[in-house]
Amino acid sequence: MASDKKYVFHSNEITQAVLPYTSKYTANTFCFLIANLIKDKKVYKYTLRTIMKGLNVDLGSKRKFLEALDILQSQPIIIKVDGVPRKYSLLSYIEYPVMKRESTDYMDNEVLNELMLKTTLYDSISIKVNPDIEPFLFDLKAEFTSYTLNSFLALSTNVSKRLFQILSQWKSLGKVYFSNDRLQHLLGTKYERITILYNKEIKRALTEISEKTNLTELYATPKKQNRKTIGYTFHFTHIPQQGELAFLPPTTDIKKLETYKRLTNDFSLTPHQATRIINDLPIQDINKELYRIKEMLLNHQIEGNLGGYTYKTFRNKFNLSFH
Repeated sequence: MASDKKYVFHSNEITQAVLPYTSKYTANTFCFLIANLIKDKKVYKYTLRTIMKGLNVDLGSKRKFLEALDILQSQPIIIKVDGVPRKYSLLSYIEYPVMKRESTDYMDNEVLNELMLKTTLYDSISIKVNPDIEPFLFDLKAEFTSYTLNSFLALSTNVSKRLFQILSQWKSLGKVYFSNDRLQHLLGTKYERITILYNKEIKRALTEISEKTNLTELYATPKKQNRKTIGYTFHFTHIPQQGELAFLPPTTDIKKLETYKRLTNDFSLTPHQATRIINDLPIQDINKELYRIKEMLLNHQIEGNLGGYTYKTFRNKFNLSFH
């Protein structure tokens, strides 16, 4: 479950939402869970050790991650739907084995928290994703945000992480403007003056994002009105990482997504061509044909462009139209 091979996909409504990022542990756990979601799977079982290893953190931080999970279940994500704010939780419930082992008739929140903290690194925790939030995470047919999990985890502060998420929505443009109020709302900050926020947190975040992620050459220019800063325009260059999906995938089904990545990364098809193949053919047939093409490549039986050969093979053999 290495983080450098994981991608985070969610709708732009979540990018623009108020997220329960009370600490970097909450932020990291939030993105880890989303990166490992599988469509139609309702309940996930993780040991705490699995989550913490996936996040590349010290196993001694157990308490902080238990508290992060609890926050993701108890505190809402505020998403605007048709202009109206709605409260969603990421998780429907979390079940800790220790609560079965040591349950009592008297169960208040304080008792439950004490039991939760007794969870060992090897206890299997059951987590159910809230079905009401799934439309913002699966079958993303409209606008969406994507980024690699390892880029998100590399950032050290909540402002860096949140700003990276937000700018990732606009990576195809490389520029976006936010008013003071909108920027503070998205970052979850409450500074009296925007210049203090910029000098204390945003300036450092821009440097860190440029150094540690594929959003580079990052800088912000203030918009002035009567000598007063009323907002900032962020400018940056997006450099696609190897294997990164900078376009909308046809699915977030794990098997289809892996095949889609093979078609685009290993066999040099365009996103449009790969999407058409994924939508029209069984995964088993696609992978069988890719195996045959790879064998021909290894035996030097393919001349010219691999992408062109793969495209023509699927078009002719399976009578596909790519228009």
